[in-house]
Amino acid sequence: MQTQNKIIKYILEDSHTDIIGRIQPQWFTDLRSREIFEAIKDISTEKDYVGLDDIKTKINLIKRPDLMKSLNSILEQEYIPSTNLHLELEKEYTTSKVNQLIFHLTNKDATLESSISKINEIQKQISMDADEKRIFDLGTLYDEYVDAKEKGIPSKLIERSITLRNEALRLIFGNQIMPMVYGIGARPGFRKTDLLVNLLVDFDRSGKNGIFVSFEDNRETLRNKFIAIKNRITKTKINEFTLTDADIKHIKTNKPKSKITIIEKRCGIDTLRNRIDQLAKINDIDFILIDYIQLFKFGKGKRHEEMGQITKEFMDIANTYMVPIMFNSQVNVRDEGKGGSIQLTLGDFKESGDIEADVRHAVLIQGERAGGVKVMNIAKNTWGPIHMVNVEFDEKSGYLLDPEDRVW
Repeated sequence: MQTQNKIIKYILEDSHTDIIGRIQPQWFTDLRSREIFEAIKDISTEKDYVGLDDIKTKINLIKRPDLMKSLNSILEQEYIPSTNLHLELEKEYTTSKVNQLIFHLTNKDATLESSISKINEIQKQISMDADEKRIFDLGTLYDEYVDAKEKGIPSKLIERSITLRNEALRLIFGNQIMPMVYGIGARPGFRKTDLLVNLLVDFDRSGKNGIFVSFEDNRETLRNKFIAIKNRITKTKINEFTLTDADIKHIKTNKPKSKITIIEKRCGIDTLRNRIDQLAKINDIDFILIDYIQLFKFGKGKRHEEMGQITKEFMDIANTYMVPIMFNSQVNVRDEGKGGSIQLTLGDFKESGDIEADVRHAVLIQGERAGGVKVMNIAKNTWGPIHMVNVEFDEKSGYLLDPEDRVW
């Protein structure tokens, strides 16, 4: 129980709200500690930080003197500072569940049926999703593998795939990003760069290393978008240097896990390929993101033919290094329908060359420009259905909201 109390004190005294999303309330085996944590979590959905006054006000409003007594007791205790408290708490919780299982299995009155039921119950409890962190237990990974095999996906693709954590990204791209070519098309202002940066943030959560080819934005602009989306902080606060002390503290404690190489100088596909070959000799590469394909330097040949050469090179890179290549593309300008809507198709990739043939998964962002809600047309999907998906971006940060966070 000491770890549970340490976490509450850690959050309230130092405003370490970044840890909240990594914790599942059920990890608190002490009921009052769990209720205090859930109250803290409620406050954190409305504010960038949670202080002592905030939680005390909330406890007084719900008229829970017992919780106030427990909170004061926690705050009075002295604890030895430690890192990765959320991992300690998770380990304690898992250990307690395993001990429960052992106790049940060694009970002389336990039947086979009750034992199987207990195993399933505890596995379900341990593998529940947190808000920010997904716990992929062996059963989940097994199910995903079987599902992939049933679809006929080659084993080499499954083994090198990256499991997505954000539920909205999973709706768009499937549960896993595989080593193949993905194309994303949209008109200006339809958040195609934000979509790539959300993917970058998701890959970072899994500790994946990669390359971001940012011909559209310089590295400072890309950095600011990454910080905003990763920390869910308003972009203008970052761009205009109006961050609060709590914002800065949150950013400092939520550092990236991955090594990302940013290539911002425009070049031709041959130059980029040479750079990728060089980088692959130095570091492991798990993914390549490109923003966007029309900004490559082209020769004097026919534009659509050179575009076809680029996508063919993408295919070769994906196959050589077994990494996903995901690129943004402009789309052709057409007359808008009612409400500014356009029903984009594969043929709308601008100067497409062979884009529609070479990509294995194509996403076209359409719908109305206003607001954060966007309609994603999954126009090509080698291993899944063709369908439409509604998603919502947070207007201020650009973060792609999980389905349960959306407001329609």
